[in-house]
Amino acid sequence: MPAGVGAVRTLLAALRRGELVGILPDQDAGTGLGVFAPFFGQPTNTMLLLPRLAAHTRALVVIVYAERLSREGSTPSNSVTVTRCPPSSIQRR
Repeated sequence: MPAGVGAVRTLLAALRRGELVGILPDQDAGTGLGVFAPFFGQPTNTMLLLPRLAAHTRALVVIVYAERLSREGSTPSNSVTVTRCPPSSIQRR
C-alpha cells in the first residue's frame, strides 16, 4: 500500500481489529517524519511510524529480517530465510 495518511488510517483500523500488519520501513523517512539515528555509523533519518502505531494501539511489535540464500558458490538464489528477532525489552505503559 502506498504511504500516506490513508495508509496510516488503514493500518490503525487493522490493528484495532486485532489483525496482523507488516511494515517495511524506508531508510529515509522524509523531512519531518523521523529522527536521526546511527545506521552503520551514519546518521540516518529513521521513521517514527512504527513506534507511534505501537504506542497508540498497544500492538505487539515483532521484528523479522530476511536474508537471501546463496546457491553453490556465491550466486544468489531466489530463496530467502526469515528470522524473528528476540522480543524487545520495551515496556508497555
